[in-house]
Amino acid sequence: LAVARSTRNGEVEFAWADLGTSPLLQFDPLSMGVVTSTPETSWGDAVLTAIVLGAVTFVMLRRREQINRPAAVPRGFVIADPWRRILATAVDVAPAMLVTMPWSMSMFPSDDPAVLLDYMQDPEFIAKFVPITLVLVTVYGLWCFVWELKTSTTPGKRLFACRVLSADGTAPTSRQIMVRNLCRTITFAIGPPTLMVAMLLMLILTRNRQRIGDLLANTVVIQHGIGPGPEPPIARPRDPDEDVDADA
Repeated sequence: LAVARSTRNGEVEFAWADLGTSPLLQFDPLSMGVVTSTPETSWGDAVLTAIVLGAVTFVMLRRREQINRPAAVPRGFVIADPWRRILATAVDVAPAMLVTMPWSMSMFPSDDPAVLLDYMQDPEFIAKFVPITLVLVTVYGLWCFVWELKTSTTPGKRLFACRVLSADGTAPTSRQIMVRNLCRTITFAIGPPTLMVAMLLMLILTRNRQRIGDLLANTVVIQHGIGPGPEPPIARPRDPDEDVDADA
């Protein structure tokens, strides 16, 4: 049951209830304004974006020689296309979404799209999804870390014929795999600002189409090119005291 009424002050109040569970109605003033983001939220997004851009600029300045140096890609392979990496990411994030989907679906109070839209505009309701998001990005990061540690690739990358390689042409070490996947997890946890920066790095800012995790780990993602060639080495352990990037 949904009820709207006008008060003596000319305000409109609205209430709704499921009479099968409770006959009580609690009226609240009906807002006629358009919900917009608060200035605090806008400032927070701007500051976060500035911090991300500053961090990326610092890394690029420190690794400018690495950015301009061509990677030692084995014969028969080339640097992976960005579209392959994007689609591989969509495949690899699917298991994490399946794990968290029952939890997220239980948060919605109704299947009515109009009701859901109202709830999605409520900051308190959105805040309840923060733990779900953290679980999702953690599962996704661990999924990629374990696969790349064992095979230098993931199911998504394998589907699109891609794999991870150290920029010097050798197999990636366990430390390199850890660094690039830790950066991947942080990137997804922060959200759109870092995802957009990662896209810019892959598309136009780095010669070897490296994201921030690749720059810090000194890795590249390769794909099969034209002509036969030997299979690149898979991930291998290395002395824990060995540096990730000898040129850093």
